[in-house]
Amino acid sequence: FLGGALVELWGWPAVYWVRVPIALVTLALSLLLPSPKTEPRPFDARGALLLAATMSSLLLSLVFSQRREIPGLWSLVLFAVSLGLLLAYVRRANRVPEPIIRPSLFADPRFTVPNVLNALANLAGFAILLLTPYYLVNVLKLTALGAGIVLAMAFAGSLTGAPLSAFLVKRIGQRPTVFAGVAFVGLSLLPLGFTGIDTPLLAVAALLVLQGVGQGLLTVAYTDIVTATLPPGDRGVAGSLSLLTRTVGI
Repeated sequence: FLGGALVELWGWPAVYWVRVPIALVTLALSLLLPSPKTEPRPFDARGALLLAATMSSLLLSLVFSQRREIPGLWSLVLFAVSLGLLLAYVRRANRVPEPIIRPSLFADPRFTVPNVLNALANLAGFAILLLTPYYLVNVLKLTALGAGIVLAMAFAGSLTGAPLSAFLVKRIGQRPTVFAGVAFVGLSLLPLGFTGIDTPLLAVAALLVLQGVGQGLLTVAYTDIVTATLPPGDRGVAGSLSLLTRTVGI
């Protein structure tokens, strides 16, 4: 909603400038957080560099594959490099006592499947932010502010789905809640793919709310699964992993 208002008033660069004071205030408030208790455990710096290089080369290969001016060979080379770096990380992680994340975890489908589902759901769900603005402005002829209000419905759904997910996890369990979230995302995106110039705006808004609810259900329950799988000392890795699978999907 705020993005639509900023675009109407000052153009698209304002959407980026408004983040600067928000980031600075957040950084200042972070000084009020309590200091964590450090644990005397080794940090695998080489493994961290290998893992960072793996993901960077993978994401860069995906970006290059979408640029027509960049030869496709570059994307293939970077993808091959990412696979080589991943293999090197796995070998190292199996030799050190405290790896960043244990590769053996991914041998368990109960851990791997939710990670894959989160990446795929974010791949599908990002269509909302990537394509829906064009549909709202170019097809339905809404203003930037109007498009912002309609797009906000998806995030309103996420805000509703998150506490609902916490409630359902206690009642029906983590995995059924994850499945419900994925189902809601699919049930909303499928009819959105068939919307046109004659589709009522309220129907579009309702589908966006449904998609947001599904995303909220999935995110909370999935993060709960990952956090519960890893030992308490690796809870920071759990949060990073959930963000990583989201980024890969997007």
